[in-house]
Parts: sequence; structure tokens; C-alpha cells
Amino acid sequence: MRDQEAHDKDYMDLLGRFLRGDREEALGGVADLARELAASKASPEALLSMHARSINKAVETLDRAGAERAESAASELLVRGMSSFAAHLRDIADRLEHEKKKAEWEQALLLVELENRKEAEKQIRQAVKWDALGILAGGIAHAFNNMLAIIMGNAELALDEAEDNTGIRHNLGQIFDAAKRGRDLIRHILALTLKTGQCTKVLHLGALLEELFKSLHNSVPSTIDMRLSIYEGPDMVQGDPYYLRHLLFSLCTNAIQSMNHAEGKLEVSLTEGNIPLSAPADGIKPGRCLVLTVKDTGGGIDRETQELIFDPFFTTREPGQGFGMGLAVAYAIVRAHRGTITVDSEPGKGSVFTVFLPRYEEAAEPK
Repeated sequence: MRDQEAHDKDYMDLLGRFLRGDREEALGGVADLARELAASKASPEALLSMHARSINKAVETLDRAGAERAESAASELLVRGMSSFAAHLRDIADRLEHEKKKAEWEQALLLVELENRKEAEKQIRQAVKWDALGILAGGIAHAFNNMLAIIMGNAELALDEAEDNTGIRHNLGQIFDAAKRGRDLIRHILALTLKTGQCTKVLHLGALLEELFKSLHNSVPSTIDMRLSIYEGPDMVQGDPYYLRHLLFSLCTNAIQSMNHAEGKLEVSLTEGNIPLSAPADGIKPGRCLVLTVKDTGGGIDRETQELIFDPFFTTREPGQGFGMGLAVAYAIVRAHRGTITVDSEPGKGSVFTVFLPRYEEAAEPK
């Protein structure tokens, strides 16, 4: 009769073949072992004990080393009044791989859902903030506008009466210029109060871009390479020409200023695409739209600044170099035209501002 160690070794060898995929060969080997044991002169109890020990050892080894791809079980049975021993070994590699991929897919879906929910909550907070800001800004701006009109009117009258008094004319001129800057600021603030549906004229966005580029060429440093690309498809939008020109001008001048008069490239393109699913829900519907992209090779924007870049009066420039209203007004204009705007940037790698505006044939009818 074979010794226990040799029997255990044979079982382990058969187990290895089974796990490598040689199942028929492994099962045939088990049958051969059973026939060999049956032909021996050992007592049934001794044969059962040897067989049970080998199977148990194989199962224990499987639990330690092979549990990642197989499952096993062993039990003692009573067959026709005689003790017997049964075991099964099942390769579950395919099932485990399927379960692993399923878990990874569910985790990925959960992460996407969390990101979408986070973005949606952010957009809702932004919309609520802008609604409240618009109400406040509208009331204050109109009151200050009336005051500035009185100041500018009286300054003009005083300038006419000052005649050749250089000192007085200089002082009055400073008052008048300061009032004009205040009036410009009020116009920016009033732009924050634009409501969705106020802009109803149908116009060609591509034509506005070409007009803007012609005017910018006269003021942009020659060190900056300006490129414009407009696709040949439908480019009509429903909007206000004044505010859309202001939007295009703000985005382009912001890009030019980010390059700080050094060598750089400004690329503006108009194509068609899809409004992102993460767009805020205040009248903006996902679907086909016009996509305006303004790309520069400036210094770029860090993540913290991107979170604040569309807030009114936020600026990274030195005091006296701007009100910090350019991008805030751009955001308000885009929102009033049922669109959305995004920024993609990294420090040292430039910035890309993308505006999504519904095409005219897909724009909702104004109320």
C-alpha cells in the first residue's frame, strides 16, 4: 500500500492541474488513485482514513493558496451502511472576475453620480447667489446712476463756464472722468441683473466674432498671434447684440491681458457641440448648441482662483487696474442667454474658456 505522504503529494499534483485548467486529466488522475487504493489489501477503514486526510490537506492548501479562484468542500457520508468521504472542487475564476468587474463598474458609476451631484449643487448655489445679487445690485445701481448723471451734468456746465482757468478746468475734468468711470461700473453692475429671456434678437454669432477680431487687431501687440476659426454650419443665436459683443470682448481682452504683452497665441473658435449635462437647471437644456472657445497661452489659473473667477469684484490684478467685473459680467451675459461657461486651466499652461449657447432653432421661446 502507498504511504500517506506519496498519496498527499499525488492529490496536490492533481489539484494543481485542476487549477491550471487541465480538468479532465485531473479527474482521470483521481479515478486512477481510487482504483489503485481499491486494489490494495488495506482495510476499508485505513483506505478511508488515507483518502480523507489527502482530501482535507488539499482543501486546506486550496483555502490558503487557491481561494482566489476556486471553492471546495469535503464531508463524510454514510453510503449503504458504510462510511465514505466526498469532496468537490469548483473553479470560480470566471465568476470572481465577473464580480470584480461588476464591483469596479458600480464604484465608477457611484463616483460619477457623486461628482454630478456635487456639480449640480454648486450650480444651484451659484444661481441662488446671482439671483440675490441681481436684486441688490439693480436697486443700488439705479440710485447711483441718477447721482452720477447729476454730477456729470453739473461738471459739464462748470467746464463751459470755467473758460481759460486751467486749474479749475483740470479739477472739473477729473471729476467728470471719475464720474464716467463710475457710470461704466454701474453698467457692469446692471449687466448682473440680466434675466433669462430678456435677449430676443436673432443674430449671427460668427459675424460678431469677425467684427470683433477686426477691431482687436488694431490694439493687440504684434507679439500676440491671433487666430479665428468659424465653422460653416448654422451660427444664429437669440440674444442682445450689445451684450454678446461685450461677452466676446471681455473674454478676448482677458486672454490678451493674461499674456502680459509677451509673445503668445490667442485662438478663438466657433463650432457646434452639446451643452454639458452638468449645466445649471435655470432654463438651460442639454442638447445641440454653439460652442465658443477662447484659448490663450498666458500664465494659467490655479484651482482655487477658478472657484472665484466669475465672482463680482474678484481680481488678481493690482489695485486700480480694473474693477474685477469683466468675467462676472461675462458669466451673467451667458446665463441670460440660456447658456453656460466653463474654464479649464493650469498654472503655466494657459487657459481655455468655453461658452455653450443654444442655437436659435433650439432656443426656448421667450416668455
